[in-house]
Amino acid sequence: CAGVEVIGDGACTPSGGPIFEGYPWLLDLVNPNSCQTKAISEFDFGGYSFIYIFENANRGTLYLGEGTFYCQDQPRYDCLEAYGLSSDMISRTWSCSDGLIYDAAEQAEQRNKEQAAYFVDALTVFPNPTKGQFNIQINDASKEEQLLTVVDLYGRILQKHTLQADAPALTIAVDLSSEPDGLYMVVLKARGQAAIRKAVVKSGL
Repeated sequence: CAGVEVIGDGACTPSGGPIFEGYPWLLDLVNPNSCQTKAISEFDFGGYSFIYIFENANRGTLYLGEGTFYCQDQPRYDCLEAYGLSSDMISRTWSCSDGLIYDAAEQAEQRNKEQAAYFVDALTVFPNPTKGQFNIQINDASKEEQLLTVVDLYGRILQKHTLQADAPALTIAVDLSSEPDGLYMVVLKARGQAAIRKAVVKSGL
């Protein structure tokens, strides 16, 4: 399935992942196999939704859930800001660079509870939201090596830590003060699965 990995359910959807299944028109705009700078975020409000395609760090395009073009970023004009859409409203994001689906915290936690009891309380991020500095607490030792990464919505790895098997619980300090405000993902991988928590950076707190 074109190298696309779906976190949590262990399955890989040939169309490019669940976000493409729910919005098949995206395949006319984004090739899941050759879009290294792109990320797609869903803003799901129940009766309607928005899809925002990050073209790069400075430009993106906003669509209605059924695929209608809505807005494109321009110099001095931010579509998300104009329509009151903030990073903490994102329900899930698909990153082209690593093929991962990053759910909202509640959905990710539910997936973890259903499929990996180890991960239910394994990972804590605090304070959150944050001005940029926060802590990642790894609560339990694992019998296997673990990989901890902090990534932005474009799949750029900002921090990476390899945790040895049977390592004791520990807390890792992270400083994203030099990064733009927005949503960041903390990903802990082990046992062929992953726990994901989001961290919201707001410099104006």
